[in-house]
Amino acid sequence: MSHRAFWLAFGTVAFLRLILAANVPLFGDEAFYWQESRRLAAGYSDLPAGTAWLIAMGQFLFGHSLLALRWPFVCAGLLTVLLVRVTLRRITDPDTANRGGLLALLLPIGQAVGVLAIPDVVLTLFLVLGSIALIRAKDDDRWRWWLLFGVALACAWAVHWRTVMIYAAGGLLLVGDPSARRLWKSPRHWIAQGIGLTGLLPSLMFNAATDWPALRFQAVDRHDWGFHAGGLMMPLEQMVAVSPLFFVLALLAACQWARSAEANPSRSYAWLGLGLFGAYFLIGCFADQERTRIHWPAPAFLLLIPALLCWIKSPSRMWPWLAGTAALVSAIMFGGLAILWQKPAWTEPFGKRFGANFIGYDTLAETVQPMLAASGGRVLIADNFLLAAQLDWQLGRSPYVLDAARNAEHGRAVQLELWALDESALQAQDWQRALLVVDDSALFAADRFGFYASLCQRLGGLEFAGEHMTDDGRRRFTLWSVDRRGANCRQPILSMLFPIEHRAEQIIVGGYAVQHLGRVRAVHLDVEGQWLATDVLGPQGPVVDTHWPELRDANGEHVGFRFELDRAALRPGPLRYRLVAEADDGQRREIDRFVLDPAQQ
Repeated sequence: MSHRAFWLAFGTVAFLRLILAANVPLFGDEAFYWQESRRLAAGYSDLPAGTAWLIAMGQFLFGHSLLALRWPFVCAGLLTVLLVRVTLRRITDPDTANRGGLLALLLPIGQAVGVLAIPDVVLTLFLVLGSIALIRAKDDDRWRWWLLFGVALACAWAVHWRTVMIYAAGGLLLVGDPSARRLWKSPRHWIAQGIGLTGLLPSLMFNAATDWPALRFQAVDRHDWGFHAGGLMMPLEQMVAVSPLFFVLALLAACQWARSAEANPSRSYAWLGLGLFGAYFLIGCFADQERTRIHWPAPAFLLLIPALLCWIKSPSRMWPWLAGTAALVSAIMFGGLAILWQKPAWTEPFGKRFGANFIGYDTLAETVQPMLAASGGRVLIADNFLLAAQLDWQLGRSPYVLDAARNAEHGRAVQLELWALDESALQAQDWQRALLVVDDSALFAADRFGFYASLCQRLGGLEFAGEHMTDDGRRRFTLWSVDRRGANCRQPILSMLFPIEHRAEQIIVGGYAVQHLGRVRAVHLDVEGQWLATDVLGPQGPVVDTHWPELRDANGEHVGFRFELDRAALRPGPLRYRLVAEADDGQRREIDRFVLDPAQQ
């Protein structure tokens, strides 16, 4: 592969990453890291300080924008590619180096991780840099490589606690690679290791001063450390993350090099890559199963690229397939990010996990901003830390955050307390009126009643002020006017839509709608902005058991609604329908949105 072809591909991918970085909506965790960057410290309750400091640098140089926030991370991803290429130029020929650089560039998971302001892309850069420096130091024992190895490890520790995984890989290298075993007795090696551990000092100082919240979260609270069979699926996930052909060939090459007696740098890269992949696979069977981990082993596969390309005997026959499959999966990754930017509603078929942390916050801010402006300085409250961080980014105003399990589950509860933005700090302030924003779609259905009922004791008077839904109906936010000394605490309309029944001549749409200590008067069915039918709830209505037997609606058990739609009378073609519930106190809430086609059976 020619020098010119590599740089053309590099420029194209860099351009695409920058365009996406400037336009893909902010991810929830990115918003929180941005909040941390506005309150720089030696460490935080979720992560070391490196990510926040990089974001602060980007914002300081280029202002408040998505690209300013993300460009250091885009650069880190591209620098990692160049490191792989430079390494291959040293141990093999220029054509193979260009191929290796292109493989690193097209690694599919890199197209997602290399766009967002998350610590993994910087962690990958320093783990790869440290591994390269270690192998160079092993071969020629010069101080400059040992110092580079130590500094790279220190920088990795300043970014993420997962740096610990490279020690498992390094241990395997020192045991498995005969050329590395002498490092057990090398003073320079252990001096470099000591330099690397200095990167832990700021985080340790922060944790020691705050009762060790980050270590508790990462080592205890987040994981139950029981065996989870789901962790055995990691190899299949990695086939998607790095492309199937590359995954299989890289591991085969690594195993062959590990068994080889040839003294070649590729053997050392194979041991490091295998060790890192194996460590992540093992820990994945016992660690937290709820959050995405598909990006964790990316550094392992970057380290396996030299082993793979030096193992392939006929690159002219294998290379088109390797590059082609990687490019195809990368294009899909780019497409997913572009959808979040241009067509977020298309993420609906993939469920809540794909787009929920990205979409809906910009339009929500457009609803919240005039309500705050009209209120003359009301306090702003959010029901969880992710919503608060997104509102802060959009509005430039830090909300107080109610205590929520979600805050603790993500290691952010202690940080909010340190910033005096948690519920205790809210209660300690002297305020009368507030605007509360609740991410209703983040609440489990069974938890909604208990959560809203608790607000009366926690905040005082509550008045429904409206709701905001994204165009696809997947994200729903409720807004509440809070009067701290008010006695009137309204409860929201809670509802559920049952599965729609398609019969020969009818379409049946039903469900229930309830309001604690109130009464839902009617449910309206709307099609394309026009009322189609109304079901008035009352003693003659369907009897339904709700999720919440303790809830008291004045309709008693008769809280169901039902619409029997005659297919022949409906307008032809797929149309968007809405269900809207109305309570006696004037509250109106949208129950659901759906598309119906009378021709569908």
